[in-house]
Amino acid sequence: MKKLLSYIKRKMGSRIDAGKFNPPMIYPHVIETNLRQRIYSTNPLIEKHAGITIHYTADMDENRVIGSLESKGYGYHVLIRRDGDTVQIAPFNRRVHHAGMATWKGYVPNRHHIAVAFMSWGWVKKRSDCRYESWTGANIPPREVRYLNGQFWHFATWAQIEALYKLCDWAKSLKLNPEMICGHDECCIPPGRKVDPGGILMPHIIPNLRKGAKDYDSSIEEVPGVY
Repeated sequence: MKKLLSYIKRKMGSRIDAGKFNPPMIYPHVIETNLRQRIYSTNPLIEKHAGITIHYTADMDENRVIGSLESKGYGYHVLIRRDGDTVQIAPFNRRVHHAGMATWKGYVPNRHHIAVAFMSWGWVKKRSDCRYESWTGANIPPREVRYLNGQFWHFATWAQIEALYKLCDWAKSLKLNPEMICGHDECCIPPGRKVDPGGILMPHIIPNLRKGAKDYDSSIEEVPGVY
């Protein structure tokens, strides 16, 4: 059997069906594993030119996020909660449909990328009474809002950003090239079709990850809040 698997791997390389020959690949630092079969494909993630695409959920109800993904045929591999806890909902060695029409450095994120989503409302509206609300009308505390590039955003917490750095550093063990890390707004086709992660992250964070940064230095950030 081992000889047979070895022969198949030589012939098929990283396209070998992860569901048939390998157990689900789980991130060792997850706080919770909640694999949902309706979210991920039976096709394996292609390890060559593997990358990470960063999203936000546009909702703060985790069960509702997962239910929406299942009903629409979309998915993420992991969700990062506001306290930095990471929940895995799809194995890293399976594909999820997360980016739609997209390309990054000549490769298709839906085939090659791990999908990471911050629990965040994303862009928010400022009401006439100076309160902030999501696209659903949910109230958002001003201390969680930042103005960036002409828009108000439900800013990612330091704990979430630190969790992202930790995940990206671990992913190097999967032969991930840091240059293959991108935001959904960077890889979508046509440009401008998507805005996530947008201003929930300061502009320098993803470029720093692409340079191979291992740790997030919160001392270079201002405290999240409205400016």
